[in-house]
Amino acid sequence: MNTVHYRRARKLSVLAVGLASLVFGQFASAQTTTFGQYFQQNGSTQGFSYTNGGTSATFSTISTLPIFFLYSVIPGMQADVANPTVNAGGITFTGTTNTVAVSDGGAGFNQLFQTINFSIIRTTPSASGGTNLLTGTLTNVTINFSGNSASFNVTSGGTSMVTFSSDFLDFSNTTIRNAGFSFSGASSSISQNANGFLNPFAISAQGTFASNPLPIAVVPEVSTGVIFTACAALVILGEIRRRRRSAKSVGEPVMAA
Repeated sequence: MNTVHYRRARKLSVLAVGLASLVFGQFASAQTTTFGQYFQQNGSTQGFSYTNGGTSATFSTISTLPIFFLYSVIPGMQADVANPTVNAGGITFTGTTNTVAVSDGGAGFNQLFQTINFSIIRTTPSASGGTNLLTGTLTNVTINFSGNSASFNVTSGGTSMVTFSSDFLDFSNTTIRNAGFSFSGASSSISQNANGFLNPFAISAQGTFASNPLPIAVVPEVSTGVIFTACAALVILGEIRRRRRSAKSVGEPVMAA
């Protein structure tokens, strides 16, 4: 890890201490609590791209983008991924829309994206073999574009859907889920094309994820090999004890356990 990446990782570790108590600001009324967030390993990389397709548009990562992911403090999480571990990984993100952008009442634009899918995958498998730090599907998301930046916050309910999955967290207990992305450093000032969609640009981003209540840590399943070994050991031990009892009953030398 180079110096820039190390400093960013150190910054994330400091943030870890307070992460569990943070309330996702845009949805304070819902009292959702942050359970994870990510930052690009190189914050200046313009790894997200807006593409104008004429009658539709896509907003997506150009390729898998290197990131750091940090969980908040969640009881029972496996140690090698839990806070304050800074997980190195990569994000893929794809948003699609067939709705033109409209003025936000100022100098920017709002655009409805019907579907956004993202996946944050750990670079190396955890001790339990898991790699999916967080995967999500978001529907009916309005993104605000202005100047050289953009942002959105979406919460489950109404016309929007927010679903999460992870190898390390179980979201079945959550009743409210939300996601927020902040984009900055666009390659050009964001503007609207005559066809109603935006002109192409590239940009960087970071994200925060929250729910109510917090998700539950997934307990890693014991592998089949471990179970087989344990069962075999019990069978062997049982056979030794059976022979000891048999030897005692007939006066033969006793086999050591």
